[in-house]
Amino acid sequence: MRNISVLISLVISIFSGISLNANSESFNEDQQSARALIVKLYSTDTDKLINANFGGKYIPTKHCQLVGEFLAKEIILKDNQGFCLTPDIYPTAGPEDYSKETSFNPLPKPIIKMPVVKDNLAEVLVLFKHDPSRVRFYLKNTPDGWRIYKSRSDTSADIPENTKNPDDMRALVFTYFPPSADEIERVKHSK
Repeated sequence: MRNISVLISLVISIFSGISLNANSESFNEDQQSARALIVKLYSTDTDKLINANFGGKYIPTKHCQLVGEFLAKEIILKDNQGFCLTPDIYPTAGPEDYSKETSFNPLPKPIIKMPVVKDNLAEVLVLFKHDPSRVRFYLKNTPDGWRIYKSRSDTSADIPENTKNPDDMRALVFTYFPPSADEIERVKHSK
């Protein structure tokens, strides 16, 4: 089973251009399966994952099924049109960057760091090649496998997350997922 997981991650990384940052053979089974979820997340067609665009059609129900492959059930949130909210996986990308039809630039290549696993929780840091952003995913092991239960992203990977420098602190703005209760209400009542 372990060799199959390593092989699948390696094949996905080769074809998607995702950098795994470390020799996957040195990961334990939990680290491999936690990393495999994030590799799969970044290998998924962003037009489907972010825009709910399936074959040129907006299909929120299919989108929510796809989102359920990555998020813990309790944090799957829908807006008033049935669209499921997703974490910010490319902090410097705009909405137009997720669609093949509207994007002029490729999305940055993720560099997935070695997961830190403790019991049934994991943390995975993703940096990006030639891009100043980072995403920190927090996962939990559920009956369905590893799932994201929260994340934090920013566009200032050059600034330490625990900085005490006031200038750095003003520049370091995090985006959290799931969003706050106020943000959820704003999304539910938009449009």
